[in-house]
Amino acid sequence: ISTNKIKEASVAHYIVSSVDCGRPRSEGAITTAKWRVNFKYGSYFPDVMIDLGDRGIICEVDEKAHAAYSSGNEIDRMLELRRTFGRPLKIVRFNPDLIFRSSHNRAAGPRGSCWSKIKDEHGQLFIPHHMKSEWLERLNYIKVEIENFVRLAYAETIESAKKVEYLFYSVQVAEIVTPTTGSMMPASGSSGSRKKRTQ
Repeated sequence: ISTNKIKEASVAHYIVSSVDCGRPRSEGAITTAKWRVNFKYGSYFPDVMIDLGDRGIICEVDEKAHAAYSSGNEIDRMLELRRTFGRPLKIVRFNPDLIFRSSHNRAAGPRGSCWSKIKDEHGQLFIPHHMKSEWLERLNYIKVEIENFVRLAYAETIESAKKVEYLFYSVQVAEIVTPTTGSMMPASGSSGSRKKRTQ
């Protein structure tokens, strides 16, 4: 199993078991089943999808903040997700790895990845005991974003869904998508990093 799939599975399990999406879990609003979206770079499968009928939420687990990914590719992917879904769609992007030190960081930085590798030939990932509370704290930010969006009146979801929420991203890689044009705008605020970047 790839390192990212292990982190993705951990986040997905937390969302399914701990997030209140305003519906009984038996209704299956939260799913990790692969919802396929085709765009010009190929097929894409969001990590966690929450379909609430009149609105939706996608949570992406972006290992190392997807720093090595093409920004144009990332934007096209998010725009296609919104076009395909056809209703207000909130996108939450979560970096499970390193947060860089900054005087503007609300954390007492620097804060590294919560994950370590077992020192054997397999190099399996795990969360050390002393990092478990840190990992749960980070996951709680996802819970807050999702539950806040769920509670919005429908008219408010339209505006809120235009913003991509970047959690534990450095400002340097946190950019926003203007849904109507597909253009990019620089992140506002300082050049440091934060626990939560709202774009």
